[in-house]
Amino acid sequence: MAAMALPVLVHLWNTRKSKSLQVGSVAFFEEASEKKSWQKRISDPLLLLVRLLFIAALAFMLARPFLKSDFDGSDKKGWVVLGRENIGEVYRQFQPTIDSLIRAGFEPHYFDANFPPLNLEQALKDSTEEPDGPSYWAIAASLDKIKPKDFPAYIFTNNKLKNFYGPRIPIAQKWFLGKVAPSAEAAVNVMTDTTTLEIGIVEEAGKIDGDYLKAALEAISKYGKRKMKISLTSDLKSAARPKDWLFWLSQQPMPSETPTKNIFYYDSGSVSTRSSVIVSNRQSEEAIRLYQVVGKQPISPGDHILLRDGFGKALLSRRENKRRVEYRFSSRIDPAFNDLPWNSEFPQFIYQLIYGSDKVQQHDQRYLDSKQVIQDQYILQEAGFVATAAGHPRDLSKYLWTVVFLLFLLERVLSYFKQKNKQHAG
Repeated sequence: MAAMALPVLVHLWNTRKSKSLQVGSVAFFEEASEKKSWQKRISDPLLLLVRLLFIAALAFMLARPFLKSDFDGSDKKGWVVLGRENIGEVYRQFQPTIDSLIRAGFEPHYFDANFPPLNLEQALKDSTEEPDGPSYWAIAASLDKIKPKDFPAYIFTNNKLKNFYGPRIPIAQKWFLGKVAPSAEAAVNVMTDTTTLEIGIVEEAGKIDGDYLKAALEAISKYGKRKMKISLTSDLKSAARPKDWLFWLSQQPMPSETPTKNIFYYDSGSVSTRSSVIVSNRQSEEAIRLYQVVGKQPISPGDHILLRDGFGKALLSRRENKRRVEYRFSSRIDPAFNDLPWNSEFPQFIYQLIYGSDKVQQHDQRYLDSKQVIQDQYILQEAGFVATAAGHPRDLSKYLWTVVFLLFLLERVLSYFKQKNKQHAG
């Protein structure tokens, strides 16, 4: 703020120069007594005021001020948002906090799309297991968009990792994760599955697409407790004809008479470059890069698209007929075509493809640590954006940018007309 003295000094220093008046003769002028005086006057007070306001606004903008909105429990309330899945277990863990918020006037809502009102008493009586919904990260992001910034919300959900997928966002609400006990029934179902799948992989000679796939299948068999009989060959003529799955990773024509129930094959056609990403129905946190695609065959109306690129074009489609189910892949299981073979979720993708996504989610017993959510809140707190019961602090920097620009523009206009008037007076 000390810089505001600079325009004042400039205006005081910028005194008006004296003018000389020419006369014919000074013979009749009487000698006047010598007097000395010093008088300083501020010229153009309006211009000086604008410059002072410009410096003050610039200083406030650099200080990044925030407008803290006060939350009064009698005027404004908030939301208590509970996830549908395991709502009883989550409520019992945080019952004192949830009950106190509801008594204070906070409205209960479901942590779901559109956030419908929640009848907590009725929801606790209904023990029906809700199906999987959208990603918790996506729901939290939509909550920020629909509610006012100074409107507090407290989120209570389970800590199952399967619900936290897709792009991760910083969390601006208070989020409480309830610890849910592993499902013994799901573990028993996994252990008691004794079905042996016959899986055949056919690859072209000199390629290693099948090796990537075989490694993923072996990981599923070992850690997923699944029985598989896997065969890998590059001899197209003597390739095995498994009854369950055939992965035809070759551009050569596939035999027409194949008794296999499920066939995964490469699309045929020319190779073209496409810099994009692979998008699935349950997008992972890590983007899977796409470099090249193959073929331009149209998608039939009855085909179900499992994978797309970033432009919305189909990469993996599923078609079912009377004899079998066919999966057409318009790329390759090759690092030169995409990052799918090196992605950590490649085995899970193959698992979902073979056993179905519903079974994967049913048996997924991984959990998210509460510190992974709290960490986001710490990051926001350092930046001054954490939502509390007092509301969201509002950043005034963007408004001060506008004020600074307008004052600068006004100062330039006034300076221009001042200089123009001086030239006319001269």
